[in-house]
Order: sequence, then C-alpha cells, then structure tokens
Amino acid sequence: LGNYAIAALENMTPIEGDDVAINHYDYTGDVWQIDDQIKLEQAKEVAALFNQEGRDVATVLAREYGFASVYEANAVITHSSMEPTRTMEMKAFKIGGLGLVTAPYEMFSKQGTYIKTNSPFEFTVVCSMAGPHNGYIPSVEAYDYGCYESQTCYFVRGTAEIVAEKYVDLLTEVK
Repeated sequence: LGNYAIAALENMTPIEGDDVAINHYDYTGDVWQIDDQIKLEQAKEVAALFNQEGRDVATVLAREYGFASVYEANAVITHSSMEPTRTMEMKAFKIGGLGLVTAPYEMFSKQGTYIKTNSPFEFTVVCSMAGPHNGYIPSVEAYDYGCYESQTCYFVRGTAEIVAEKYVDLLTEVK
C-alpha cells in the first residue's frame, strides 16, 4: 500500500487557484474527572483482582462496587491523574468540490452522518482516527447505553455533538 501511495504522490500535479484549502481548529474539551477517593480505591482493587484472577472474577467485584465493567474501573484510575481538559486539532479540507474532515479520535457513525448531512459540499469524506489518538468520543445515546466506548473515553458526555457541529462550521468556512 505504501508503494502505491508513493507512486501516486510522485505523479501528482499541483492544483492552481482556490480549489484546495485547509481549515483547522484546536478544540479544548472537558475531561470527565473522578474526585471520589473511595471509588478510586475500589477501582484499584478491581484492577488488582483482574491482574491476579482475570476478567470474570474482577467483573463480579466491579459490579458489586457499581462499575458497569472492569473497563470502567480502569478508566476511573486513568482519569484520576488526567488534566481537567484535553485539546485536539480538528481539520477540514476542500479539494475542488470535495469536503474532507480528519478526526483524531474514533468517531461514531451517527456523528459522521451528521457531518455529511450538514456539510455544504456535495461530497464529504470523514476520516476517523487521523492524528494523535484521543480515544472514543461517543454520542449521548452511547453514554445512556453505557457501552465500552462511553466507559473509557476521555471527554464528557455531549462532546461528540459539539465537535460534529464544529466540523460542519469548519467545512462551511473552508468552502
């Protein structure tokens, strides 16, 4: 695949004029925090049990402590030492009549569909996991459901919807 990419780059012809443009925005969002020392100690106990006995045994303890899963307990540990905000660079490109966004996280399809539907371009491509990793940014519904992605993500509930709207703004500005 790399050889094909190099061959394509070698055969590219620069486009003159305003057919190519880029726009970017540094989004800073709130990271969910844990300030409950008892919950943190419980999470550490679950993690230790996971390392000693495995997931099945640790899951029982995790649920006794009110965690949805071992993953949520591990996320509590991770988030206990994180900064209260996290910044990621969002990019939007115009290549002729094509709009393109790059997201440095794993995007849910609902968010990608929102961006494509509201884009000012006839054709819009959404590239997820493009750039420094920021984990998942799940939809509000995913938080309600309590899926793995919502248990392990960095950002607070509602971030996906805010970011999707910002991508549409970036595409509109670059057009």
